[in-house]
Amino acid sequence: MDLERQKQALGLYAALMEEVKIRAASIAHAKLGRTGHVSHLDREFCFLQLRMVAELIALACLVAHGDIQGTQANAIRGSWSAEQILKGLEKLHLDFYPHPVKRTEVGPDSFHLEPITSGFLTRKELPLLVQKCGETLHRGSMKRLLSSNIPKKADFTEVDQWMSKVDRLLTFHRIALFDGNSFLCLMSNPEQRGAVQTALGVANHPGRTA
Repeated sequence: MDLERQKQALGLYAALMEEVKIRAASIAHAKLGRTGHVSHLDREFCFLQLRMVAELIALACLVAHGDIQGTQANAIRGSWSAEQILKGLEKLHLDFYPHPVKRTEVGPDSFHLEPITSGFLTRKELPLLVQKCGETLHRGSMKRLLSSNIPKKADFTEVDQWMSKVDRLLTFHRIALFDGNSFLCLMSNPEQRGAVQTALGVANHPGRTA
C-alpha cells in the first residue's frame, strides 16, 4: 500500500473507532436511565449498539487490510455480516484481528508494546456477541413468551461484561498488516482532546511510529 493510501486507510480507521466511542457512550447513557424509556427498552438499545460495534470492528479490520488484493472482491466488500467479513479476512491473512497492547515509553517517539493476553473480545467471541445481540433483539417465539416472565427491572450485567471486553480490546491496539508493518490505534489521546490517534508501526520496530 502506497503512502497516500495508507494515510487514507488510517483516517478511515480512526473514523470507525470514533464511531465505536460514540456508540459506547450511548450505551453508558442508556444504562443510567437517561433516555426516558423503560429499562427493558434501554437494554435492547444497548445490545443494538453492541451489534453495531461488532460490525464496526469487522469493517475496521477490512479497512486495515485493504492492501491485500482479495479484500477488493465483492463477496467481502459487499457483505454486511461481521462474521462473513472476518471469515473472508481469515482466509487471506490469519493474523488479521486486533491485538490489545500496553505501551511503555523507551525514548523519543519510541515505545515498547506489551501484549495483553486476557479479558478482551477475541476473534472467536465476536460472533458469539453478534449471536447474543440477535437473540436479545428478537421478541421470541410464542413458547418462549408463555414460559417466561418479564422482570420488573432490566439486568445490564451482560452489557457490562461485553463492553468491558470491547474496551480492553480497543483501548490501545495494533493490527498486524500483511507486509509486516502494523496499524497502531490509541482510542483516546489526551494530547488531542481525547481523539482517536492512528499511526503506522514500522516492520521490526512495532513501537516506533512512522
